[in-house]
Amino acid sequence: LNDVFADASGNRVWAVGEGGRIQASTDAGRSWTTQVSTTASPLHGVWFTSASEGWAVGGGGTVRRTTNGGATWTKAETRLPATIVDSTTLDHGEVVLVDQGGRVALSHDGVNFDLIPTQRTVPLTSVADAGAGRLAVTGPLSFTPASRRRGAVPCLAACEGRRAAGTRSVRSGCA
Repeated sequence: LNDVFADASGNRVWAVGEGGRIQASTDAGRSWTTQVSTTASPLHGVWFTSASEGWAVGGGGTVRRTTNGGATWTKAETRLPATIVDSTTLDHGEVVLVDQGGRVALSHDGVNFDLIPTQRTVPLTSVADAGAGRLAVTGPLSFTPASRRRGAVPCLAACEGRRAAGTRSVRSGCA
């Protein structure tokens, strides 16, 4: 398995892995059931924003979304061709995805994703909500995306790679 998510109670748990595998537990992992993801692509991440709404992401830009706790998973259109390596959900419910190819995608509805223009494309490894309409992204190289917050679109600006404890960390701020 590649990723695990547990709700705040720790009772509801989902795990994703190779071959589009999604496993779910309602008893803190004592027993598991298989949920049908409708993909054979490897899944690398899973998260839920409520008891019913969740996403699973992975290889080849694969995104699956559920609005019923995983009883059914449907395809979301990302326009990301590479493996999705990380995701975050922002305060207003927007979903942000990053892929290995250095692309960033944003969705206001959790289903349709638009690419956020960047000044250059470099490999990415993670994304997080940095607050105040900003994102923090990490990767092996420095990264300078270019999109300012307009309405609900997060601001990505002047990210600078900095070495920290043997890894790369990236800070972002709105210019």
